[in-house]
Amino acid sequence: MKTRLIGYLYLGAAMAGVGSTVVASRLAAGGLPPFAATALRFLIATPLLYALMRAQRMRWPRIRARDAALLVVQAAAGGVGYTVLLISGTKLSSPIDAGVMLGTLPAMSTLIAALVLRERQTPRDWGAAVLATAGVLFVTFAPGQAMPSLRTLTGDALVLAAVACEAVFILLNRRLSTPLPPLALSTAMSGLGFMLALVPAAFERRLGDVADAQVKKLFGAKVCDNAAGEKAFVKLVTAIRESAGLDTSVQSGVLSSSIPNAFALPGGKVYLFNGLLAKAENADEIAGVLAHELGHLKHRDSMRGLIHDGATSFLVGLLFGDITGSSVLIFGSRTLVTSSHSREAEHNADSFAIDVMHRLGRPAKPAGELLFRVTGKERDKGLSIISSHPLTEDRLARMSREDRPASRPPLLTSEEWRSLKSICDDKI
Repeated sequence: MKTRLIGYLYLGAAMAGVGSTVVASRLAAGGLPPFAATALRFLIATPLLYALMRAQRMRWPRIRARDAALLVVQAAAGGVGYTVLLISGTKLSSPIDAGVMLGTLPAMSTLIAALVLRERQTPRDWGAAVLATAGVLFVTFAPGQAMPSLRTLTGDALVLAAVACEAVFILLNRRLSTPLPPLALSTAMSGLGFMLALVPAAFERRLGDVADAQVKKLFGAKVCDNAAGEKAFVKLVTAIRESAGLDTSVQSGVLSSSIPNAFALPGGKVYLFNGLLAKAENADEIAGVLAHELGHLKHRDSMRGLIHDGATSFLVGLLFGDITGSSVLIFGSRTLVTSSHSREAEHNADSFAIDVMHRLGRPAKPAGELLFRVTGKERDKGLSIISSHPLTEDRLARMSREDRPASRPPLLTSEEWRSLKSICDDKI
């Protein structure tokens, strides 16, 4: 009885720690991409855990091949899967909802153990699972409360998927032929989790590099590097990036193309076509557009758009090194140049840009004016209201409503703005 009580106390303390991850995940969701945040978590934890092992003079146990495979699955599910899904879910759901969803761990463990691992469950186990599920349903769909939004339900589903990953981790631990001490298991999970979390981040960077080459080949565009213009552009981007809370890994540039556009690529790259720069009348217009694209970058909309559009030829080109011909045309025109993000993604990127411009003490309306100058009044062009992006005049109206007078000096001096406008003069 005493041993069981101690076990319950340990489990209670563990659940308190799990609850704190909701707060940490909420903070991480606002600053880093999920996989980068996950890799950073394990990068910090691994040497600390290993140091504890050395301090306790704990030897690393000998592990069989089957157990090693189980440990990798555990790290993928309970380490990377749990953390990434929890960070993604708390970005969409409230901390309270996420905390309640984490309470379904007993029910999820019972369900997976019975259906997947074919373990027999006692009536007491099923009763606990039913009560936990009923509690979650009551809190989520409580009488008198408004129906949760699709965004909230999506966040709850992601957190629930994180719980499933954690349940897999717990259940697989019982399948190890030689159980590992808790500290050794934690160290193994942390080290393996770090390596596994790096794979998607490296893949996304590879996507960005290939997309970068495709865009430049498709449009015959070169990076504009006029010294004075580049200096002004770096100053502008740095101010926006720092205000947006993004790190120095963001890469940006101006490309020599007459197309009036700007776009974000997977892997942290943002490009501005000289054609859009030529139509701009002041630095605030360009700053708002760049902030919008950084919003897409922070929300990883380029990756979602690539997956959504199913750019098969691009993926074939990625695998076999073919970045010419039809694969360039299809990927470049459909996914990047048209910026075919969803209506929600565009709305969120606009919100991001407006917030950044407010932080910079500069007006948000000029960006909308630039977009309207480029596209004209889209409502008169017969575009459907279910278009994949909000109409330009609607975006301008929103930016006008949420506009604030300038409270800080211009982001660029008059001389710097002239230098930026002529950044591609030697490429023409």
